[in-house]
Formats: sequence, C-alpha cells, structure tokens
Amino acid sequence: RWTRAAGACFVTNLVRRTVLWFAPPRQLNRYPACCENAMSSHKPSYSRFLSVAGISLLLLMSPHCQDFFERDTEIEIDGKNPPTFTLSGNGQLSLIEVTDLSTSDVSVYAPERIMWRIRPIGENTPSRLPKITYGILPSGFSQEIPAIGGPPILAEEKPYQLSAPTSNANTGSMMFLIRHGQALRIEKGADERYYVQTPEGK
Repeated sequence: RWTRAAGACFVTNLVRRTVLWFAPPRQLNRYPACCENAMSSHKPSYSRFLSVAGISLLLLMSPHCQDFFERDTEIEIDGKNPPTFTLSGNGQLSLIEVTDLSTSDVSVYAPERIMWRIRPIGENTPSRLPKITYGILPSGFSQEIPAIGGPPILAEEKPYQLSAPTSNANTGSMMFLIRHGQALRIEKGADERYYVQTPEGK
C-alpha cells in the first residue's frame, strides 16, 4: 500500500532522474535515503502488478478470449459464379438464405422469393464455418429450400441478397449480382442509391 511519504519519494526520485541530465552529481548527494527504502519495500508488489497485467494482456490477445466480445456477422464474396461466401463473427447463426430481389409484383418478403436456404446442424459460429458456395450443400448443414435438388442458377444482372440471421450478434447480409460472369457486391451509397462493385481488372 502506498503511503503519502512513499508517494512523495517516488515523485522526488522521478525528478532526480530528470535533473541528473543537467545537474552535476555532487549536487544530488543529499537525496534522502528513506525514499530508496520506501521504493524498495514496494518492488515486490509492483512486480506482481506487472506480471498480472502482462498475463491479462496476453489473454485478451488470444483468439479464444476474443470470443467473449461480440463480433457482428460479416460476409465476404469471392467474385466468381457461382459465388463463394466467407462468414466471420462469433454469434450463433440460425440459417443462410439467398433471395431474389429483382423487380416483381411479389413482395420481397414473400417465401417464394427464397431461392436457397440451408441451416447448420452442428457448429453455428460464423467464423468457424466452412466457406459456402451457392448451390453446394456444405458439410454440417441441411438444405430446406428447395426441398429436392439444387437451387436455380443465378441470372445475369438480377439483384440477390444473402442473409445470415444471427443471435448474440448483429445479423449479416449483403446484396450482389452477376455481371459478365462475376459476382459483384452491391453497396448502398451516402446518397441512398445502390452501386455495383467495380469488377476485378477494370
């Protein structure tokens, strides 16, 4: 425990180290010996503090400890057709579905717009899931839509949305379309308009 006298000695010691650059050593011989004794009595506690702080920092930097902090579900697309999606985050994924968003009289929330829906049957942490290629059922998933066979082929210039509803973290979703054989992300700009990602090599 720090006393007022020990605290004053600590400040004095810090000032002395600074002044040492400017003053001759003989002018500093009157430095109180009690301060050195006070500081030395606290060295073990200070060392233990540093040890605990160092261990805590290492734990916070470890991948397993990072799971204690909420990380939203995010989705990356590889640009190919059919596209492959990579998910990240530490929530609990409930399902993945691809929806047709093209202009139609049918509501965008209508079940018939869902082209493909799969659901994890074991591990459901997004960052621990395998990469997911559209139309190919990955290991550890079951397919709900369509009930039989594969989903429809993705058509050129039609907007689609991939959704990854997640609990204990914000849900991930992204819009994309196929253009000239590439799967391109669709982003919403500051002007509230939608823009298609620039194709690679352009």
